[in-house]
Amino acid sequence: MKSLQPKANTCSAFLSIIAIATLMTTPNVVAQTYPWQKLSTPYGGQLSSISMNKNGFGAIASGGIHVYVTTDFGNSWKETNGYLPSNESSNQPTVLVDNSDHIFVNGSYGCYCSTDEGLTWSKLPSTTGSYSVIYVDMNGYLYGNVVNNSLCRSTDLGNTWTSLGIGFAYSLSISKNGVMFAGTANGVAISSDNGFNWHYVNVNPQSNYPSYNTIYAIACDSSGNNVACSIGSHNLFTSTDGGNTWIQDSSLANVYVNQVDYVGNYLYAGGTACYFSGDKGRSWSKLNVNSFACMSFSAESGFVVNSEGCFKFNVGDSISVEDDNGIDNQRIRMLFCSKSGSLFASSFAPTFLFESTDGGSSWTKLPLALATYSGYSAQMIEDSASDIYFENGTSLYRTTDLGNTWQTLGLINVGSIFCDSAGYVLASTDSGIYISLNHGNSWTRAIQLTFRISSFTYSGSRIFAYGNQRLYKSSDGGTTWTPVTLTSVQFSSVTSLSDSLLIGYASENNYMYYSADGGISWIALPNAPSTLFQCTLTTDNGQLLAGTSNGIYMLSQDRNSWNYFSSGLDYEYGKQLVVTALASGRYGQIFANTGDYYDLF
Repeated sequence: MKSLQPKANTCSAFLSIIAIATLMTTPNVVAQTYPWQKLSTPYGGQLSSISMNKNGFGAIASGGIHVYVTTDFGNSWKETNGYLPSNESSNQPTVLVDNSDHIFVNGSYGCYCSTDEGLTWSKLPSTTGSYSVIYVDMNGYLYGNVVNNSLCRSTDLGNTWTSLGIGFAYSLSISKNGVMFAGTANGVAISSDNGFNWHYVNVNPQSNYPSYNTIYAIACDSSGNNVACSIGSHNLFTSTDGGNTWIQDSSLANVYVNQVDYVGNYLYAGGTACYFSGDKGRSWSKLNVNSFACMSFSAESGFVVNSEGCFKFNVGDSISVEDDNGIDNQRIRMLFCSKSGSLFASSFAPTFLFESTDGGSSWTKLPLALATYSGYSAQMIEDSASDIYFENGTSLYRTTDLGNTWQTLGLINVGSIFCDSAGYVLASTDSGIYISLNHGNSWTRAIQLTFRISSFTYSGSRIFAYGNQRLYKSSDGGTTWTPVTLTSVQFSSVTSLSDSLLIGYASENNYMYYSADGGISWIALPNAPSTLFQCTLTTDNGQLLAGTSNGIYMLSQDRNSWNYFSSGLDYEYGKQLVVTALASGRYGQIFANTGDYYDLF
């Protein structure tokens, strides 16, 4: 069985790329094949905990508290009919099951037990908090913090408790031969005589700070020789001699870890993401699943629950995605695909630029020292000579060799940038719109402004620039500009759909509008999705895609409806997807950046 502790909120930090197939009149999504099986659970929201036993019986807990039960290794689930007390409203309850199919749920005020698959529940005597029951052993004995809030054992389903004499324990793991490892505020407590006597091991003797010695998660293998633990949730240590000596895992240094599990010869760690080691923690791979809340194992199967649902995989499967120069731990705010097929991504906090030449399977961090994120969106463009320009809200850079070397182009506080068909480069700053006729080597101010332009777009033979609720147009490649009188609608950005249609997005009411007369009058597009727009993309064949907080939508040809374009993504990950960036590929693919925290998928 396994040890559980309440989980802290985590954000996604897992990398993959989804390439959507070339767009046709009826959209199709190419669903990538993953070794993960998405389980059909009744509750599609934030699942906080899962526990499975060797018989295929298991339970899931979600905020509320809701409990769901399976009797067939997760292939089907049902919500329990019994209800916990109304004052139990823990957002992150934890659940454990034993080999007799009993369920134990830790809430805010104690632990509750069901012996009939959730039909009825009873509160275990003397339990008072979310760490009430933290472990169930192979005999069905319970371990938790009960009498005087110290580690205790119960041999009768929680009716009576015996103190084990070591105070409060955050986590516990017991080997097959009965060696006990407890995670405490004073390091690892070890007992080889069924908990009657204990000795402490300071896992991190170099630390003088007590909080850096608190063991929040611990696990041992069946022999008790190999042990792993997490100190302060951010440092993973492993031992191969029964916990006597420890080595810090440098590959997962400063990675949030709140659960570890040994399954045979495999070691799993979960927290910010889910990791897998086949060599006792010497090397790690990141598992291909988005975000992490809790994991559990049954026979040859592993289960992970997260904000998207419940996923099942085979233990030991090669289902990893390596950390590609750190991009999977970054917040991605821009995607761009060059004419040569190279894919670029920029991050913020910290600010880095990455390049992929294989459709996003692997990434290289580019040698460009970027200023910190200034609050404006990053943007990349390519001119007729295949020179690539990148602005990050502060400076403007150019590369002529696909990112190997970069040149700063002199302008400061740069906002939106644009290339026209003649090869002219336009850049907006706090003082106006500038134009370069020689690939950014020199600049001329085309119009003086006191604000930045937020978006440029081409429509027919004219260039439109929008910013600060003002629209300008140019018919001579950006050399001169004239204002366009707008109606009362205040847009956040303006793009084009065709040679004669402009599209404006108003964040105030989350609506999109179109204009067929060069921006003079605007008509609201009907039936806007009831979800927040994040970004837009006009494809080469004139179709408008909108990335939203609930996936991708495509505007119909008659502009009367929005069609959901994310069924493939939902099928793989099972949850509404926040799409923060879209990019058009060389051969008509669409690359989507998704994630609640701008993580790249």
